[in-house]
Amino acid sequence: SPDGQWLATGSRDATVRLWQISTGECRKILEGHTNWVRSVVFSPDGQWLATGSDDATIRLWQVSTGECRKTLIGHTDWVNSVVFSPDGQWLATGSRDATVRLWQISTGECRKTLIGHTNSFTSLGFSPNGQWLATGRKNATIQLWQVSKGKCCKTLKGHAGSIRSVTFSPDGQWLATGSGDATIRLWQVSTGECRKILKGHTNWVRPAVFSPDGQWLATGSGDATIRLWRVSTGECCKTLKGHTNWVRAVAFSPDGQWLATGGGDVTLRLWQVSTGECYKTLTGHTSSIRAVAFSPDGQWLATGSVDATIRLWQVSTGECHKILMGHGNWVNSVAFSPDGQWLATVGSDITVRLWRVSTGECCQTFTGHTSGMNSVTFSPDGQWLATSGGATIRLWQVSTGECLKVLQIPRPYEGTDITG
Repeated sequence: SPDGQWLATGSRDATVRLWQISTGECRKILEGHTNWVRSVVFSPDGQWLATGSDDATIRLWQVSTGECRKTLIGHTDWVNSVVFSPDGQWLATGSRDATVRLWQISTGECRKTLIGHTNSFTSLGFSPNGQWLATGRKNATIQLWQVSKGKCCKTLKGHAGSIRSVTFSPDGQWLATGSGDATIRLWQVSTGECRKILKGHTNWVRPAVFSPDGQWLATGSGDATIRLWRVSTGECCKTLKGHTNWVRAVAFSPDGQWLATGGGDVTLRLWQVSTGECYKTLTGHTSSIRAVAFSPDGQWLATGSVDATIRLWQVSTGECHKILMGHGNWVNSVAFSPDGQWLATVGSDITVRLWRVSTGECCQTFTGHTSGMNSVTFSPDGQWLATSGGATIRLWQVSTGECLKVLQIPRPYEGTDITG
């Protein structure tokens, strides 16, 4: 939930469970769906929970009571995506019936059925101001919908491959779409026009990353390059070359001045955004880099690798200050605590490790998972650590290192990324 007090899970058993984070206890089992629950989402104010199911319905639950207040009927096939508008007044749902429906939360009524796609969608997202809804499809099209009117204003055509990402800029003025056709398109939201086709990559383009100020767009690709595009013009200002294999990770520093990239060539590269120059090639890992994260203050960069180590790099110098050893297998995810004092890491060796950033010491090793872990995240207040591995999520108390609860997750969700 937005306040971090509740965790909602959906299951193939057709139920939804509400867990209290502070105790790890299941407080409510929400029953009503008759088939697999594929999507769950809290409203921005945390008062409502919307769930979508293979029974072709959406249910709107009151979080405080756990009661189902509305059953939204209209779709004719699986409901596999549910999202609230930023102001919480609207609910958009996507279905395998090739439609998107816009529901008014206050009444539970379907105000618009957005018809226009001809096959299943791949992505769905509101603009930051909630005025626009973008949907992407496997058939290489994107549609831009005006939420207030429930009207499809534009069908955006041009890509020749499946749409892999739909991303609004921080100010909501631009829409960036990445595709299997190796191109990115920049669309102007106000007009729905494609202002630029960003060409240069020769392989798939994964989700593009906007800089914090929205001025730059960074893209990584299977062609082993990163491209830095100026959003205002759509021009590729720099092609960042140096990697010799796919680029797996791309991250902007919090101040937007630096870009860190890592991938299959076993190197980490730190690029200066203003010049596009590679400030440092950071070497030391002996296998591919699977995780990259900046500390909240932007002073440190942490990387995790298949070589079972974590490295702490000082951004200002590019020097590796610490090699954190202890894991016995791949390090799959790294996360800084909100205050930047701790680094949590998880790996295929079935352990969670908590490191003190100032010293590089491993202060706690948490065990309990029975299969390799793929994701780790801190709670916003830094008091809790959540890890996912196999079919379970574990909640750990950071101050004591104790696992206070094991939350069982159905097998279909194995591998879920809980970061964020």
